[in-house]
Amino acid sequence: MAKKRMFSPEVIGSDAFISLPFPAQALYFHLNLEGADDDGIIGAPIRITQSLGLTRKDLNELIEARFLLAFPSGRVVVKHWLINNAIKRDRYTPSTFTEERALLRVKPNRAYTLKDTGVTIDAFLKG
Repeated sequence: MAKKRMFSPEVIGSDAFISLPFPAQALYFHLNLEGADDDGIIGAPIRITQSLGLTRKDLNELIEARFLLAFPSGRVVVKHWLINNAIKRDRYTPSTFTEERALLRVKPNRAYTLKDTGVTIDAFLKG
């Protein structure tokens, strides 16, 4: 996993991001810095959330605002990962979460979106 992470002003300076409660904003930074692999997938978002003394509500706010995309497995991906980070090919390590990576599509603006699989995130948000 890379040791350096970046944040795009177009993402963290957006009205949508600034409108989030401060705990959700802080959680976004920690998830990006501590949890994300080189594809932006976070394997243990709940553990990181709880280690910061935050709640599922804070995590769910990021999902509902579409800064994170949730997988049925409980893992999440940073939607704007490819906008925020440019990792050189010789330093890139592919995600070990291959099932989740296969569910992602990159839009022309370089944001992730989920392929249409018919699976919803309701169970994750309620958990």
